[in-house]
Amino acid sequence: MDPRATKLAQVLIDHSLKVQKGDKVVIAASDFTAMDLLQEAHRLAVERGAIVELDFLRLQMHRGRSDAGAFLRTFLQKAST
Repeated sequence: MDPRATKLAQVLIDHSLKVQKGDKVVIAASDFTAMDLLQEAHRLAVERGAIVELDFLRLQMHRGRSDAGAFLRTFLQKAST
């Protein structure tokens, strides 16, 4: 994991958005060039207790429920490490 992605995700989640328990957060991306940032933002939002919805390439995915199950499992596994 690129440490710059971790730092930027912290700024986004903790400073810019001030994510708190119960907040609804949508993480959207049109491509995967910033995968480290996406994973770190997801991880931090979940740690803060947010309800996170992922929207990649217009595939709306919710934790635990997805048509793109294998992709979502891999993403969440890597975001949780």
